Amino acid sequence: MKANPKTDPEKYIRAKTDPDERTMQMLLVGLDSLRKMVDQGTEVLEAEKTTGFETNACASQKVQGLVNACTMICGETASLRRIAEGYVGAQFIETDEDVMDAVCELINTANGVFARSITEEDEDLEPPFFRHAPSIVKGEKIYALTVKVCGAKVRFCIAYNPGIAAA
Repeated sequence: MKANPKTDPEKYIRAKTDPDERTMQMLLVGLDSLRKMVDQGTEVLEAEKTTGFETNACASQKVQGLVNACTMICGETASLRRIAEGYVGAQFIETDEDVMDAVCELINTANGVFARSITEEDEDLEPPFFRHAPSIVKGEKIYALTVKVCGAKVRFCIAYNPGIAAA
């Protein structure tokens, strides 16, 4: 029986990307955070393991310690705006920079939950950063989930040795 992203997202993600356990845990904590803090109806549409893709905007944060990875949410600015509004409320989102700041804060919160779940000592969370321009994201390994959140499609990713550059 083929894994279905809607009925068994964990099995689907494992079948499509074959992640190690820490990566899988980061993906699941991120999805859980999107569901709890933004939209309970968040769903996985696709999963892939890649080394690069293009995007119009990207919010990210590096985690270092037992895990050395980068959590990212990438997509069209309008899609990221819907996530930001779901997270903090539309009344606080005026500019595209506000959108990116809110998505960075969402990532920071999810990474904090992940870091506390794996060790008594904190993982080192670098300050979140964003790129609000067409970009190329590359990495040694990128576990990319296309998710639907607040009716918008974005990529939620865990990347190893990533780089983000102008397209």
